[in-house]
Amino acid sequence: MISIAEAEVASFFESYRAAFESFDASALSDHLAYPAQIASDDDGVKLIVLESGQAYQRMIEPLFAMYRRLGVRTGRIVKLSISAVSIRIVQAVVCWEILDGDARPLYAHKAAYTLATGSTGWRIAAICVNELPALKKCLGAC
Repeated sequence: MISIAEAEVASFFESYRAAFESFDASALSDHLAYPAQIASDDDGVKLIVLESGQAYQRMIEPLFAMYRRLGVRTGRIVKLSISAVSIRIVQAVVCWEILDGDARPLYAHKAAYTLATGSTGWRIAAICVNELPALKKCLGAC
């Protein structure tokens, strides 16, 4: 049985959530290990390799623009499931609920993360996410 500090991983995701809440692209980019990989399902699977924090920041700004249009205020971790691959690599699945300024749910989505830890602590090496279809549907309903 592999032992990992689940509280550390949960704390990492709370920091990640807070960076999203503040629309801080730089702080978000600090949560990734580069090169990072993203797989997104939006009218077909899109695979992206991000070589740097600057590349991630350029990619995330359009998402922030959609959040602002929709009135997103924060996200809530509904469920966090962690599975250790080794003492330095974990898989985490997060069920997110995206909330408006009145803490009302706008939509929900799921993301799977591969996290690795080293001298800089936990960092995201890969993300698989299905957020965009739910976000676009919500934008279309407004």
